[in-house]
Amino acid sequence: MNRQVSFFRTVLVVLSVSLLIIPHTCFAADKHWVIAAMVYGDHNVDNYEGFKAGLREKGYIEGENVTYLYEGPHSERSELDEAMSRLVAKKPDLIFTATTPATLAAKKATQRNKIPVVFG
Repeated sequence: MNRQVSFFRTVLVVLSVSLLIIPHTCFAADKHWVIAAMVYGDHNVDNYEGFKAGLREKGYIEGENVTYLYEGPHSERSELDEAMSRLVAKKPDLIFTATTPATLAAKKATQRNKIPVVFG
């Protein structure tokens, strides 16, 4: 029983500290975010536009506090690895991908860095 209490206390402390630190480090109001985006297939452009619209609703305005680096829509899978390498070379803060092939290209290109990848 003491081990469970100790475990839950540890988890509670870690979560509490995370909630105090994360808003000040990850969501700095004065930061200008750079988001790379890759879309595979013409029919998936709406996913990217929806992602941007969601961020706009949260106060991330293109040209003010966020810049998008867009690659796509690509129609050939063979283009994805090279295109994603170009995006990663620009050192974005985040990568958005639409479709599994684009996400796999992002996974491959980000193996040696810590750029988070969001897919939709």
